[in-house]
Amino acid sequence: MKLPFIAKSLVLSLPLSLAAKDSTIQLDDFQVTSQRSFNGVSNEGGNYSINADAILSYNLQDLSQVLTTTPSMRAYRRTAAKSAHPTTQGLCFRNTGVSATSRALVLLSGVPQNDPFGGWIFWNRYHIDAIDSVNISATGDNELWGNLGAGGLITLNPSESQLGRQSLSASVGSDSSYSFALGRNVKLNESSNIDIDARIFDSGGFEVIHPDQQGSLDQEAKSESQAIRAQYNLDTKSGWAISGAIDYFQEERNNGTPLANNETEALDIAFSAGKIIDDSSQLNITAYYQDRSYENQFTSVDDERASEIVALDQFDVPATAYGSSITYAKTVSERYSFLTGVDARAIDGEVNERYRNLGAGLTRQRQAGGEQFFLGIFAAAQYKFSDSTEASISTRVDHIDQTDGMRVEIDSDSKEVLRDDVFEDRDDTEVSINASLTHYLNETQSISATVFRGFRAPTLNELYRPFRVKNDIVEANTDLVNEEQIGFQLSYDAVINNSVSIGVRGFHYQLNDMIANVLVTTDVGFDPLFGFIPEGGSGSQRMNIDESTVTGFEIELNANLTESLAATVNYTYAPTKVEESNQSDNVVGNAFPQSPDNRLYAELNWQVTNNTQAWVSTSVWDDQFDDLGNTRNLDSGYSIDLGLNWAVNDSSRISLRVENATDATIEAGITTGGLVSISAPRTAWITYSLRN
Repeated sequence: MKLPFIAKSLVLSLPLSLAAKDSTIQLDDFQVTSQRSFNGVSNEGGNYSINADAILSYNLQDLSQVLTTTPSMRAYRRTAAKSAHPTTQGLCFRNTGVSATSRALVLLSGVPQNDPFGGWIFWNRYHIDAIDSVNISATGDNELWGNLGAGGLITLNPSESQLGRQSLSASVGSDSSYSFALGRNVKLNESSNIDIDARIFDSGGFEVIHPDQQGSLDQEAKSESQAIRAQYNLDTKSGWAISGAIDYFQEERNNGTPLANNETEALDIAFSAGKIIDDSSQLNITAYYQDRSYENQFTSVDDERASEIVALDQFDVPATAYGSSITYAKTVSERYSFLTGVDARAIDGEVNERYRNLGAGLTRQRQAGGEQFFLGIFAAAQYKFSDSTEASISTRVDHIDQTDGMRVEIDSDSKEVLRDDVFEDRDDTEVSINASLTHYLNETQSISATVFRGFRAPTLNELYRPFRVKNDIVEANTDLVNEEQIGFQLSYDAVINNSVSIGVRGFHYQLNDMIANVLVTTDVGFDPLFGFIPEGGSGSQRMNIDESTVTGFEIELNANLTESLAATVNYTYAPTKVEESNQSDNVVGNAFPQSPDNRLYAELNWQVTNNTQAWVSTSVWDDQFDDLGNTRNLDSGYSIDLGLNWAVNDSSRISLRVENATDATIEAGITTGGLVSISAPRTAWITYSLRN
């Protein structure tokens, strides 16, 4: 018998209890699915699903807040997504990242959501009420997705094709923030319908510099965004389920000083089709186009934080991506299933920027960029040896091209060409593999083991785009090679007396050629690689670290304490270590930046009455370093959130959410000069939502 990781009664009682991902290939109730996994494979051991009711009950303002519920997941910095610089919103699991670049993949209906140029995630883009569920896979069992897959997977499943669906939500925050969203499904005829969802969001923001260090220049870091999505759904007489979607997103941000601004536009067009070929097989086809436009200004602020100048103006950072996939799945017998397919993705991006400001304006201009192409062939098989034991194996081969790389620099006044580089085209072949064995000890207990190998290719951002944080400069590196991730996981899962579930898993990752921002110099003045380094600043470059490791364990406990009171406790221990680095010996033995050894999440949920629910949660984390040299330390911290939900009727509710209820000062980053950035203070949200 297949063991559910969390009993159904627990799922219904907890607003964010994370139920096991049901990865069964559904052949009788067909829908186009983005999952490339099988019934029973990794049903326990770190795979979860959050449904729409849980998302609404928790009154999430953006999907990044899902990260707080599971200690194994994190964005690179703790700054709230509504005010964080978008390039810091990378995603990783279990401390398997040494920089802000994502080491995990996010999908919406099978389409990658990681920015094609830099890999970060625009969390404000997604209409919460339009998400039916979020599937989360923290383990290294997603190699069938190729690039980024080995680091973890988040799948967003929109509320599509629910005939007559309509939703409305309106939120007001104590920091002068607000959001408003509408959603509607309209039936066109017996075989087709259209989904339309729109959202506007405006954040009053907060000051991101520690109060003891703020100057007259510092102001609230704010953001405002608009997003709209429309999807046409058609069921043909020949058995095909076809959909076509268009998404548009626009966002403007200020990062805490008058001149530190950035702006993003994103347009996605996607097509998917699926068909049940017979009682035992199905075919899925997906194709998409993505267009991105990004502008950003980095500034240099004086020591008194009373004045600033633009140090780097990235006035045009365009990127496009084209992709497609074909997947065929078949159940051969009760014991044997297989899946196979092919996918491709082509990316083109560049950065156009002005730099070198000596006080009279920016005097130089740079253009740098290139193209990437990924072509992957994959296959997987599952075999049930008995009702209690099953195994799966998957493999994938990727061909990767890095082409048309270039970097041109000119003097803006004289038009003299200072640099005109054309980089050699490169191609690589990567083999990803995963093997899992699961044994059900009885109806309430299971054990499993997984071994895996995957990769991540450097982004165009890492290869070509320099950046700076305050006065710390980081230079790009066109010589970067692919990261490799090799590891294993052992898991034990049990349900006790239908009221308590527990999951324990140990894991080990060997991370080869991890791309990190490695300190090169702190000398003030002109440097041939970095340009002018100001007082209190530094120069670093992206480099491959030869070998690093993450070894640890997770414990997850869910319990119904009484008929109306339930608890969740999730703990992750994941210490990190640089084992070998030929390019920078001084980082050997060090821990990863922004990677605390210990993280804890705990939650109590109280069903006060039939229509009223209250909850309180806390997140706690260790102190940690903010640099790979382990010279800048961030204090340990905690955050307490609480909420109240009142169901007005079957379709509407009023929700209150208070974040960082004790108004704790949460350190998010620290520069070479000692300037500390902080995350959001206490913020309250009240939301009215309607969904039927």
